[in-house]
Amino acid sequence: MTRVKLALGSHQSHLWQLLPALLLLVAACGNVHTGGRAAPTPASATPYAEPVSEPYPISSIARTSDARLVRVSLSGLPAASATGACHAEVSFELNEQPLSVGIGVSLSSRLLPPFTGCAVAGNRTLLVHLAQPLGRRDVFASGRVTPDGGRFIAVGDSYQQCRPPGCNPMFQPVVPDCVHLRDAIAGSDVPAHFGMAGPCHGRYAAIVVDIGAGACPASDGPNPCAGKRLTRQFWHSDGTSWKLIVAGDAATCASAHHALASFPTALCSQPEWLTALPNG
Repeated sequence: MTRVKLALGSHQSHLWQLLPALLLLVAACGNVHTGGRAAPTPASATPYAEPVSEPYPISSIARTSDARLVRVSLSGLPAASATGACHAEVSFELNEQPLSVGIGVSLSSRLLPPFTGCAVAGNRTLLVHLAQPLGRRDVFASGRVTPDGGRFIAVGDSYQQCRPPGCNPMFQPVVPDCVHLRDAIAGSDVPAHFGMAGPCHGRYAAIVVDIGAGACPASDGPNPCAGKRLTRQFWHSDGTSWKLIVAGDAATCASAHHALASFPTALCSQPEWLTALPNG
């Protein structure tokens, strides 16, 4: 049985490459010859002689009392006890990364969805054991990630499928610590060769971003464009990703505190902030 192959990276796109085996099979089996004449046969109405394997979407993700056990629900399938052409088996492959979990589900059946003529039961459930606790990692489902679904994010104590405009399914998470803050800033619409300075302590950062420096190509010598266009950015890490609170040429720690009450205004008294300001 062919299974879905997943490949996830912490700073790479979360799109998976699926083999077009199903398309080849449909092309080979699309016509039935009777008396020298071809007649189209609906794939979902006539069972194949052998089971066909294809990716199957996940309908929901849920935590369990075990931090390393994830409940995966699948809808629109016949009951697990169904026999004959209505019998459908499901399996999965797992790919864990520090910031995400990939769970690729495969369906093996002699019929293709929507299982015409079969009694469709309630949700089928898979229990997936992880090597590390789920935490608040994103879960990427089988198939491809699109605005219609394929990515599940932690919301409170539960998970919900990510859809725009409330959630960007193509977002690439960045490790939410000070070491990786530059990666988060790089995604906030700044030039490639920007400069940055300022304090980052724990879950908060006050950064002066030198966007003018990006106007000149990177070189081993002094950047003639540096220091001519500065803007300020204030960041907060929620343990899952860095989030930009406020930004602007005149933004301050007080501005950030007004937008997020937990932001410490004392960051703007730190030497790293004072020396990052023009003429500091």
